[in-house]
Amino acid sequence: LESRVAFVMQKKDEKEYSSLEAILRNPDKKVVVRQGSAYEALAHRLFPPAQIVTISDYAEYPSRYPQEILLRGEWQQISWIVHH
Repeated sequence: LESRVAFVMQKKDEKEYSSLEAILRNPDKKVVVRQGSAYEALAHRLFPPAQIVTISDYAEYPSRYPQEILLRGEWQQISWIVHH
């Protein structure tokens, strides 16, 4: 099975950060990934270490990093939006 990567962010940021390149152009914007997940490994291939933040549970994202970008799979992102 193949899953596309999706970025979860606040609606106000959707146009500014609509691509991987746009996120990379702003090194102050953090990319949040779950520790030990395949997305953590992918983030380390795509982003500089200083731009990556790891969390142990997805519940940490909205409470601790609401201004940042969450990296998830497309299907997980859809589920996230429905529940948050």
